[in-house]
Amino acid sequence: MGVGRAKELILTGKTISALDAERIGLVNKVVPLEDLQNTAKAWAKEIINNRPLAVGLAKRNIDTSFGLSISEGLELVGAIQSLLISHEEFKAAVEKRKANYKKKS
Repeated sequence: MGVGRAKELILTGKTISALDAERIGLVNKVVPLEDLQNTAKAWAKEIINNRPLAVGLAKRNIDTSFGLSISEGLELVGAIQSLLISHEEFKAAVEKRKANYKKKS
C-alpha cells in the first residue's frame, strides 16, 4: 500500500472491507475464517522450508531499506547477496540442485 493511500485511511479514519484491504495491499490475502489457520500454517511452512539465513537477511533488508536512496538500497542488497553466495548453506544447496538435476537428465 502506498503512502498516499495510508494517509487517506489514517487521516480520514475511513474503514474499508476486507476485500478492499486486499485489493490495495493492506493485507496479503482474505480467506474465510474457517480457512484462516490452515492458510497461515501453509505460509509458515513455505517460509520454514527456505534457508534460515536467507529468510533472516531478507527480512532485515526489507526492514532497513525503507528510507534509503536507490543507490544505498542496491548497495545493501548487493552486500547481502555476496554474504549469502559465499555462505556454506548456499554452496550446499547448489550442490544438491546439481545432483537432483543430474538424476532427472
